[in-house]
Amino acid sequence: MSDDKNFDRLTLENALAELGRRAFAAGRTVEIVVYGGSALLLTLNRQINTGDVDAVFEGNKDFIKRLATEMAEEFGWDENWLNDGVKGLP
Repeated sequence: MSDDKNFDRLTLENALAELGRRAFAAGRTVEIVVYGGSALLLTLNRQINTGDVDAVFEGNKDFIKRLATEMAEEFGWDENWLNDGVKGLP
């Protein structure tokens, strides 16, 4: 998905909801804080798209990454569509 901006508001909402459904089905609770363009996309009433979801997720990090990887393969998204790289920003 490198230069593509495949996540509009509906796609992003559905992606996060699906991630939650899969976590629930596995008996897990996950907490994700969304930042950057994705946060703007979810909170503003504007027609913008983003290429990935910058987020912070702790606790079940490996579990969340596994779910995100499975979803990327299933939906044809970049493997890093959900990433925690935002933590590295100063």
